Amino acid sequence: MRRTLLWPPGPQSFDEVRMGCASYHRNDPRGDVMYRISRRTIDEYWGNPEGVTDAVAILLLSWNQASYRYGAPDFRRFKLWMVKHWHLLSPLRRRDLAEFDAARDAGWVGELFSSALAALETTRGTRSPVGVVKAFHLLAPDFFPLWDDEIARRYGCKWSRSEDAAGKYLRFMELNQGIMNRLVDAVARRRGARPQVALWFMVQNCPIGARWNCFLKMLDEYNYVRYTKSWFETAPEAG
Repeated sequence: MRRTLLWPPGPQSFDEVRMGCASYHRNDPRGDVMYRISRRTIDEYWGNPEGVTDAVAILLLSWNQASYRYGAPDFRRFKLWMVKHWHLLSPLRRRDLAEFDAARDAGWVGELFSSALAALETTRGTRSPVGVVKAFHLLAPDFFPLWDDEIARRYGCKWSRSEDAAGKYLRFMELNQGIMNRLVDAVARRRGARPQVALWFMVQNCPIGARWNCFLKMLDEYNYVRYTKSWFETAPEAG
């Protein structure tokens, strides 16, 4: 049965994120094995297209296996795409989502998304916006938030055709940016700390988030257990 779309989406407090993260690691303790391997591989081989491509392939063939059941991407094509766009990807690794400006960044992010969609096309000719976002997150984990089909739908960002997904993802980035800024500001006020200190405190509540100081991974765990798996319920959101 199709779940009702509630608004606004996402967590209303950091305590919700923390509880969602705990639910994720309680219910799926092995779910992050491939993520950890891929993140470590990219950290080690950043700047080496072969090594970075291997890391992306490891995660996509694990996390996105349903989409690739009848044919996987040709990752050689993805490597060529990455080399071509390295001038954009390399600086993104040092940026976080708080710096995203839709008016300034929408054009090149949209083009990057559309071209990656083609680069990750499977041998059967299918294109996965979910696979693109997972690859993006690995390449720039503090800038690109994660989604899947159900998370995108619950955020009002589900695409009808894969070629429409770039615009939907830009909206998803804006929504996640708003959530992140609101929660960090709330924790900073409560603790009397600067936003960066508050963010550091927040990610200590997540084993994976703390390892890489990555709030977007923590937020994805919340979204996954709440929307994709329904392992975690909160009080009803305002309609």
